[in-house]
Amino acid sequence: MMTRENPHLLSVHCVAHRLALVTSQAAEEVSALKAYQETITSLYYYNFKNSPCRQDKLLKIQNILDSPCIKYKEVHSVRWLSFYNALEAVYRTLDSLLTYLAEANPQKDPKAAGLKKKGTLPIYLAIFVFFFLSTSF
Repeated sequence: MMTRENPHLLSVHCVAHRLALVTSQAAEEVSALKAYQETITSLYYYNFKNSPCRQDKLLKIQNILDSPCIKYKEVHSVRWLSFYNALEAVYRTLDSLLTYLAEANPQKDPKAAGLKKKGTLPIYLAIFVFFFLSTSF
C-alpha cells in the first residue's frame, strides 16, 4: 500500500463518485423512485435489448414524429449517471415512445400496455418534471 511508503500521504475520494453513490443509495429508500427505475429498466429490456423489430418500428415512429432517434439506455447501479442517461433518452423521445406503446395490441402485447399505463401515471410524469427542472440549472 502506498501509505506504507509515504506515511504523510492523504487519501481523498472522488467527489463525483461519492455523489453518485450517495444519490443512488438515497433513491433506494424512496419507493416511487425505485419503482420508476424498475420501469425504465423494464422498458429497456422489453423494447430495445433484443428486439430488432421493435427497435425498427420505434425508429420509424421517431422519424415520422421528427423525434430524436436515441437508443434507450440500461440503468446500471455502478455506472455514473446511468440513471440520468436512461431517463434522458426516455424524456427526449417520450412522444414517440408513448405512440409506439399505444399502437401495440394489449391482447397480443400486455407488457406494452403495462408500460404505457405506467408511463402516463401522474407520479412518473412528476418525477420527469422534477428531475429535469432540477438538472437544468
